Amino acid sequence: VEVKHEGQDCFEFCGGRGSCNWCGEGNACCKYGDHFDVSECRAVVYYSTLEHHVCVKPSFPKPLTMPALPRVDETDCAEGLVMDPV
Repeated sequence: VEVKHEGQDCFEFCGGRGSCNWCGEGNACCKYGDHFDVSECRAVVYYSTLEHHVCVKPSFPKPLTMPALPRVDETDCAEGLVMDPV
């Protein structure tokens, strides 16, 4: 899918950063170096400008998430050991 409206400021049209159909199906509105970027904007390979939010093609088809940590309780500890609160 091509990136639509390349180079144009997409922030207002998309209602903010992240997935945006105005940019083309599966694309997102992102700004290079934005500290508040959403997962769709991480690891983007090409930005048409560094000045404002632009339509980009995310590097991953779906945002990646870390798997949940397994739940551990006191019965999982060896006899004589206690769980250390994290």
